[in-house]
Amino acid sequence: VEIRSLDAKRLERYLKLVQPYYGGNELLFVADKNGRQVWRTDGLKLENVSERRYFQEVIEGKVIVSEPVLSKGAGQLGVVGAVPIQGAGGETIGLLGAVLPLQNLQVLLEQVLSENPGYGIVVLNQQKMPLFHSGNAEAVKERQPLEEPYYTQILEGKTGSLETQVRGQDYFLAYRPIANTDWIIVSLYPKDMALEQSREMVRRTVWGIGLLVIFFLAGGLWAVRRTMQPMQTLLRGVKEVGQGKLSARVVCVSQNELGELAEAFNGMTE
Repeated sequence: VEIRSLDAKRLERYLKLVQPYYGGNELLFVADKNGRQVWRTDGLKLENVSERRYFQEVIEGKVIVSEPVLSKGAGQLGVVGAVPIQGAGGETIGLLGAVLPLQNLQVLLEQVLSENPGYGIVVLNQQKMPLFHSGNAEAVKERQPLEEPYYTQILEGKTGSLETQVRGQDYFLAYRPIANTDWIIVSLYPKDMALEQSREMVRRTVWGIGLLVIFFLAGGLWAVRRTMQPMQTLLRGVKEVGQGKLSARVVCVSQNELGELAEAFNGMTE
């Protein structure tokens, strides 16, 4: 109800209340169906965003994340996440937007990279413009399209993986689209590092299988010895009788044919 009212005073209270859940520092704003901002949390001059592509899509009822745009008020480059505000009858009467500065996105991705040394990350749009490039910050700053042919293959494939050379080194690349955007995220991993990890996995697997085989053989040897023990006892008794010791007895607790054979042997020597 607060946000549907499109009343500046009520929106001020509402947006201050919900802003901590959006990260605390990101700009939140509400615009009416004509694109006029009704309120924004940074206190700067209210602007008209009707010519923005994201506004036109949200008014059609879509939830979107925009291409990087230059904020009219703050002058910062960022992306806008926006959702439609619907009236009581379900019609779109405005939008709620949150502006995420690209610098914040870079900090987030750099943190991921710091925890995964050797990895590379590229985020690009359908025009091959990078929003983030761990190996080419200049292309991001200058908004230069990426010319490497494998990016064309990535844009055509949307989701998948491939092996290619990056700056003369063999890399594995995996890529997939980011929901509600026309962006694609690409992760790059050096082939030699991937193979080394695979070799390490193989070594661990071989060691594990080796231990299993050792336990198997040890268990089998124990079972064979346990099975052969009554037979060896019987053979010792036969040897003693053959040496003239007619009082020899065979102790066998097996409840099977070997046990019956031992009893028959003891009956013969009585």
